[in-house]
Amino acid sequence: MNHSTAEIYNASLSYIGDLGDPQGSTDYEARAPYILASFCNTAKNLDKELRKAKGLDPAPAFSPVYISIMESFPLCDELIVPAAFYLASMLVIESDPELSSDLYDRYCDSIATIAASNEAIAEKYFRD
Repeated sequence: MNHSTAEIYNASLSYIGDLGDPQGSTDYEARAPYILASFCNTAKNLDKELRKAKGLDPAPAFSPVYISIMESFPLCDELIVPAAFYLASMLVIESDPELSSDLYDRYCDSIATIAASNEAIAEKYFRD
């Protein structure tokens, strides 16, 4: 299922409690495409492994620098939640370091859980 990066952006705003403040999110909206591209570039190898394990087609090409919040999210659906935590963490890194750290920990936990789950799938089905 293709989800838009706008959904990830909106989720990240809800994580930081800024959903109802369109005035305060102008800076967030300007920075989000770069942060999303950074996440996707970092997570592309995990995405490749998830796709391989599930027999899915390769991810579509995407810019490692800028992914518009109007584009489809190029990675697997499993990576949507970590992407939203990562984006939220990076959006508030200077204005609220404590919240940013908490969100980054949630990002790390969700990525680690996905990677561990994928490793279990790989061990069971591909490395006998």
